[in-house]
Amino acid sequence: MPKLCHLKIEHCRNLRMVPDGLQFLSNLQKLEIVNTNFSFEERLREGGQYFYKIRHVPSLEVISAWED
Repeated sequence: MPKLCHLKIEHCRNLRMVPDGLQFLSNLQKLEIVNTNFSFEERLREGGQYFYKIRHVPSLEVISAWED
């Protein structure tokens, strides 16, 4: 998916890990993670377990409306 520039992952409450290969999407400019789960969202933040996979994305939005 060399031309993918915007990815939105929404309402995936059971998502437990960042998809493999996301770190290789060099054209990805915006990543939106919406309504997943708190523990997953924490692992996306700087210093988190999966941050290395998304740190190259210029625009990252993590929006949570769920209560765990």
